[in-house]
Amino acid sequence: MSKVTRRITEGGKRTVIGKLLEHGLDVFVPYVSVEGIDCAVRNGKGRYAEIQIRVRGSKGKYAHLYQVSDLEQRWNSYVICHERGTDDYFVFPATIFARESVTAPLRKSRRRIHGLRLTEKKKERLAQYLNGFCELE
Repeated sequence: MSKVTRRITEGGKRTVIGKLLEHGLDVFVPYVSVEGIDCAVRNGKGRYAEIQIRVRGSKGKYAHLYQVSDLEQRWNSYVICHERGTDDYFVFPATIFARESVTAPLRKSRRRIHGLRLTEKKKERLAQYLNGFCELE
């Protein structure tokens, strides 16, 4: 990943974290990404959730393709998909992300990657998860 791409990705993650804070969630960001977890949140009831954040642009070969490797499908795991330049944040329980994605092995590894391409048709079908921060509250 190039420096420019890394900066754009990190900036996008910070945007999502800001959105989580706007929704009244306590956000905890690890110093080091552990098992792909970008942050953990605690709601007003004391419930914790692990969050993986994926940010994409709307142009290019991989536009609208959100990938997660070795996705843990725990009851409190979520994947938030955000398209830069929009106010669209899809908040998926990890089980839904896994069900809706295509899974493939990573080259030269035993790990697997889940890929979800959010086409307009798929966005319509999964509209209940659009800006679904109430899943976490």
